[in-house]
Amino acid sequence: MLTITGETKVTVGLDLGSRCCQVCVLDEGGEVIEDVYLITKACVLRMCFSGTDPVRIVLEVGTPHPLGGQLLSECGHEVTLANSRKLRLICKKETKSERVDAEYLARVGRLDPELLLP
Repeated sequence: MLTITGETKVTVGLDLGSRCCQVCVLDEGGEVIEDVYLITKACVLRMCFSGTDPVRIVLEVGTPHPLGGQLLSECGHEVTLANSRKLRLICKKETKSERVDAEYLARVGRLDPELLLP
């Protein structure tokens, strides 16, 4: 279970894959407070994100995103879908990995969700 609390305003970057997903949680100052690798299953996402205070969650658009976006919205979170093809920060960088993608999603979502071109 993630340790998201309402004490600070947090932003979550979630790079969903068909089997696994990378989660990066930033506090309101932009510091990484949690970095977790999860199995992409509805029961796992529900367990991790249910019962937490509402947060902004940014997902990269991909095959499994309908499951994650809908489920996370149902848990009471603000969900933004990022179009990675239009967001060069994510799709054109040299160091491509789920961990890096999740952190970039959280950082851009923290600053201005409109930059994600949902």
